Amino acid sequence: MFNLSSWANEGKSLVDWLINELLEKYQVPKSLSEHWITQQQLILLLDGLDEVLEDYRNDCVRALNKFIGDYPQTEIAVCSRVKDYEALTERLQLSSALCLQPLSPEQIHQFLESVGGSLAGLKVLLKNDAELEQLAQTPLIANFMSVAYQGWSAEELIPQLRTPADRHQRLFDTYIDRRLEQGAASKYSKDNVLRWLSSLASRMVREKQTIFLIEKMQPTWLNNGREERAYRIRAFLIGGLSFGLIGWLIAWLIAWVIDKQINGPIYGLLCGLFCGLFFGPIGGLITGLPIKISPLEKPSWSWQRAKSRFVREFSTGVYYGLIAGLSGGLTGLSLKLIQSGGKLGELVATLSSALSGALILGLILGLIFGLGSGLDSSEIVQRTVPNQGIRTSLRNCVFIGLIVGLSLGLSFGLIGKWILGLSFGLSFGLISALKYGGAACIQHFTLRWTLHQKNRIPQNYAKFLDFISGRRLMKRVGGGYVFFHRMLLEHFARMNPN
Repeated sequence: MFNLSSWANEGKSLVDWLINELLEKYQVPKSLSEHWITQQQLILLLDGLDEVLEDYRNDCVRALNKFIGDYPQTEIAVCSRVKDYEALTERLQLSSALCLQPLSPEQIHQFLESVGGSLAGLKVLLKNDAELEQLAQTPLIANFMSVAYQGWSAEELIPQLRTPADRHQRLFDTYIDRRLEQGAASKYSKDNVLRWLSSLASRMVREKQTIFLIEKMQPTWLNNGREERAYRIRAFLIGGLSFGLIGWLIAWLIAWVIDKQINGPIYGLLCGLFCGLFFGPIGGLITGLPIKISPLEKPSWSWQRAKSRFVREFSTGVYYGLIAGLSGGLTGLSLKLIQSGGKLGELVATLSSALSGALILGLILGLIFGLGSGLDSSEIVQRTVPNQGIRTSLRNCVFIGLIVGLSLGLSFGLIGKWILGLSFGLSFGLISALKYGGAACIQHFTLRWTLHQKNRIPQNYAKFLDFISGRRLMKRVGGGYVFFHRMLLEHFARMNPN
């Protein structure tokens, strides 16, 4: 089952769109989905033709007809509202059509009787109000009425449903209130619940999403350039300060290993300052510069990706290495200036060492980034828990960091350079962990922190969405969440929170 609303956004052929949807929604790798499509082994339910942007609906029908002609044995059902379909100039080349009829008055009465409870007031009003009865002919609306108006008398319902124009909105508002009142007392205020759900629904409608995955949140959730700049500055500072602190700890450890007799604080502080200004810029640049958050969910290697990205990634690594090397070199030059009392010869030698060190560091990082350019998340694992993508990315970054760190450490250790191996292993292992998976985790939680400060999302998103699912306003599907019905999604989206 797929929703056609995203087809216009992709601008792809229907086959390419299906391959992408199978990967995204059902975690089917491309090699398998292509086989299923070409062997015509799929039964497709394509919902939401009426949700495709109006300017592209006829194009969508033409794309569907081409697919039907190319793969005639593939069984397809396409869903649309009747009025929207009849307004199109193109027609689907399908063998038959079914139109769901509205409920009859007898069926509505039977349904209300089966629900039980105190619905006498609603039954009386339905018999005396033809327009309200027509509204209840939709099964979803009848269901909502049975929940919203339990225990209401006809006299109480008349002012609630007096104006036909806002009956729909009042019904949905009352239904939401009733659902939020059920169960144990909530720690979430009603205002916050409505604000957060409205913000989420507006985003899902705007981006043509039917299922919400927490790990798929992107900086596009920010409202303007000022908020995006604030987010990127925060990501830069968090990445820079975190890895600067780690650099200080590495420097202190190495200083302690080299000479245990040195009384650590002063020497460790100086070494930490040097290494902190080496790690800080790298951490800040890796986390602060990328626009898109890309978790590393299932690492895979591709030579084709490596060929197309090598030059760009190599250049990026050299750039980061030069900045970090020069930052650390300038710190070392300042320390040397204090120690030497300004002797020109020593300063020139120190400056030369700093420049050569920066160049070497840039080349090493360039090679690490370049060789890692073929690494990506080409297939998505089955999502069973909320935010699984970020958790998996965190595990993968630790694994990659250990592999790189141990490889470099052992390589230098085998040639008798254990201290050099220790420093290189820790340093470049951490950088690799940050580059491949770790930065996405920092960016994700920085984005959520920024949005939470704006009161657009709760602090613990998964816990909140589980609470909402328990109130039957949304439901959990694997590791994602969907609104209980498309009409409920659209109702929340119309609230337009600030």
